[in-house]
Amino acid sequence: MKPLRHGLGIAAVITFVMVFGLALLVLMSPHARAETTGTITGTVTAAVGGPVQNCQVQAFDASSFGGWPVAQTQTDAQGTYTLGGL
Repeated sequence: MKPLRHGLGIAAVITFVMVFGLALLVLMSPHARAETTGTITGTVTAAVGGPVQNCQVQAFDASSFGGWPVAQTQTDAQGTYTLGGL
């Protein structure tokens, strides 16, 4: 194969295009643009009304297939929790 202008071979051009395309995909993803300023707070209670201690609480990214956990914490002695950085 003949080299392209300025001595670049076709392999170099293909590599550049692939790297540039991958960079665009990463920058255009929702996570790259998302602001992480939200919080979720709440209290977990049992059916009889008392607080549930040491209960794992998770927030999921619903935009991904199957949902990925984006934050997790455990409830305190009063059953309260705060998930930050959302």
